[in-house]
Amino acid sequence: MYSKSTQKAFTLIELLIVIGIISLLVQMLLPAIEMSREAARQAQCANNLRQVTLAFQLHHDTYRRYPSSGWGWQWVGHPDRGFGEDQPGGWAYNILPYIEQDAVRKLGAGLPEGSREQQLAILKANATPITIFNCPSRRLPRAYPMIVTGFKSPLVGFSPLLPQECRDGDGDLCRVSRSDYAVNSGNINPGTEPGPNSLEEADSWKWMYSGPEGKLQNGISHQRSKVTIAQLTDGLSNTFCVGEKYIPVAEYRNGYYQNDNQSIFVAHDGDMNRYTADVDNAARKITSDAALPNNQHFGSAHPTIFNMSFNDGSVQPTSYEIDPEVFRLMGGRDDGVDSPRSMR
Repeated sequence: MYSKSTQKAFTLIELLIVIGIISLLVQMLLPAIEMSREAARQAQCANNLRQVTLAFQLHHDTYRRYPSSGWGWQWVGHPDRGFGEDQPGGWAYNILPYIEQDAVRKLGAGLPEGSREQQLAILKANATPITIFNCPSRRLPRAYPMIVTGFKSPLVGFSPLLPQECRDGDGDLCRVSRSDYAVNSGNINPGTEPGPNSLEEADSWKWMYSGPEGKLQNGISHQRSKVTIAQLTDGLSNTFCVGEKYIPVAEYRNGYYQNDNQSIFVAHDGDMNRYTADVDNAARKITSDAALPNNQHFGSAHPTIFNMSFNDGSVQPTSYEIDPEVFRLMGGRDDGVDSPRSMR
């Protein structure tokens, strides 16, 4: 003899109600989860900048100057030309030994000058992703197409250390890693120059920023710079070192943005050198990557802040609402800012 169950089954309406409640809870939780993830990405981004800034300090300990930004936008790092004025590559190339990437810096060392073998080895170095140069909120550390825009290709003198495909602007064959960070080159923005067309021409080149005009440069690193701690008269904690750079959202990966189309190791250029003032040297409001202002400045993929490091090794999240004049002054190493200022 069987007993009848008294358990009542779900009705369709009850099931729909339960599904609706679960859906509502998920919708409520997703923003909180994303906020938590973004907070973790911001923290990782700040840690990247801290490591890069420490590398600047270690470079200064070794050479008694901060890393130079090399020659100009035609040039990348050369493994056989040291760390001084003869090194055409930019600041990121010069700090490689201090971020445990000396093996990358040595790629191509000792090979015949100008040989295809040397060029391919140097391209391999430029294509090597280095995690601490990329903000996890923006893009993955990988090689992206290097595309020459706004010029006739091939360019005379362009990237003489890289293979012909890079001079031809062939983004399928010439891929390079990129940085989401740029050094503070000051608050006097002279623009950029290509530098000499060959290694031989470098001996007679009239250097735009390291001749008489060079005294105007008041950041941490610029063309053939030799900036020392003693020159930071505003104080280490009042002068920016490295920060997140502005890139339009649509241009993160395609290589068409003029200040994000070359490699991590490019010399003084908008890819790796930014200023706290515009080209007219006036203060200006900083924006997120979602906005579309002009280009050679700082910014980030974070919704409300961008990270900036100081020469004392600290990293501060900086609000887009920071007073533009305060931000401009933080870019100069010797313009009289001698007390800490709020970055929020």
